[in-house]
Amino acid sequence: MEFTAYGVTERGPDGVPREVIGFLDVEGAQTSFSGIDKVRIAGYFYGKPPYPNVDITPAPLNDSNQRSHERAPDYVSESGKRIWIFPSAKY
Repeated sequence: MEFTAYGVTERGPDGVPREVIGFLDVEGAQTSFSGIDKVRIAGYFYGKPPYPNVDITPAPLNDSNQRSHERAPDYVSESGKRIWIFPSAKY
């Protein structure tokens, strides 16, 4: 199975992206993430609403082969893509 890695960053109140809070490994590739996808994915990083806005962008290195996918996906996007979510060590 081939994956595409994406970085998830929290967007501050000023709209400027902050630090990376985690990574997504998507089965195949996802051209975009809907607003609902972003809210549900943010829910994995933050305990309860309101969730900060997040940006999801292709990771500079597609290092998905270094993470284990030997479990069910954490989320299935509105377009049907299976997504594994990996919070950074800080979250």
